[in-house]
Amino acid sequence: MPRPRVQHSDSRRHSDGERLARRGGDTPVVESGGVGLPRFAVVDVETSGLSTRRHHVLQIGLVTVDGNGSVLDRWSSLVRLRRPWNRVGPRKVHGITRRALRGAPTGGEALTELARRIDGAVFTAHNVEFDALFLERSARRYGVPLELGPRLCTMQLSRRLDPERQLTHGLAAACDRYGVTIERHHDALCDATATAEVLPHLLRAHGVVQAADLEPLYWRPRRPRGGPPSPLFHLALRDDWQAASANGGAYERSTIGRSLLDEGFIHCSFADQVQATADRYYGGRDDVVLLTIDRARLAAPVRVEAVPGGERFPHLYGPLPVDAVSRVVPVPIGSDGRLDLGPLLATPTA
Repeated sequence: MPRPRVQHSDSRRHSDGERLARRGGDTPVVESGGVGLPRFAVVDVETSGLSTRRHHVLQIGLVTVDGNGSVLDRWSSLVRLRRPWNRVGPRKVHGITRRALRGAPTGGEALTELARRIDGAVFTAHNVEFDALFLERSARRYGVPLELGPRLCTMQLSRRLDPERQLTHGLAAACDRYGVTIERHHDALCDATATAEVLPHLLRAHGVVQAADLEPLYWRPRRPRGGPPSPLFHLALRDDWQAASANGGAYERSTIGRSLLDEGFIHCSFADQVQATADRYYGGRDDVVLLTIDRARLAAPVRVEAVPGGERFPHLYGPLPVDAVSRVVPVPIGSDGRLDLGPLLATPTA
């Protein structure tokens, strides 16, 4: 199915059994059985990359629903590139081409329309931090007032139901658990639609029956913990690390097959993320080394940022000095053919 070049919407009338109460002007609260819940503006964005500083919003999808999941409004828009030379990023993921964006609304036009449609509703997304950060930064770039207000994260709601962390909580996994079909994953409107269909299941699971029940569930930024910063880790190919350390300068590979110049930062991990990173990207390679990074020796900033899968990873926005690496060890291959990080992470690094 070809992607639309312009905005499109599908505003739907409320069902006969629903009554609208008005609070603060035109902010509708859907009443069902005498109990009021706010509207939920379920949003998804597709972007050219993961960094809010370097990358751009390419598509916005919005599905506004009531607490039962009835669709009140549906809208999406592609977003024209701010500059002709801006990249569209991983087309194999989002399927958006530079040509498709040429006739799209500008960022200012799309964000102005989004702000109008979500006004007064609870901003909701699967990994709300990622979507909200991109939209807010884009709004500042274009000078568009965008007030998102209270935020609800369906990924966080799903995780709260799994205190032992026995499940995965990406959008595809959540949809599978609740019998929801994603028509086209990584299309913003399709992902927003799927998230909106998952939302009522999560609200019921958390016992939400009135607006006050949402208060403890709203997303809030993580507060930094006291004490020294956690060590950072980076998986490198042996030859890449040896080339950097030979001249005593700096290591400038971002991840396998990508440089710092390509990506804009170096991908790092916390201790509990390294094994999954190795499994995902390095397979059973026998030429991988684990670098332990002393954050106190870094000159470039480290930013912990959300990625589309929901996790927050540390990104080093600059070269990694060789003398900031306190430990380098080869990563062994276990009996199952996977890289085995367990013994290395359990060993003290001091």
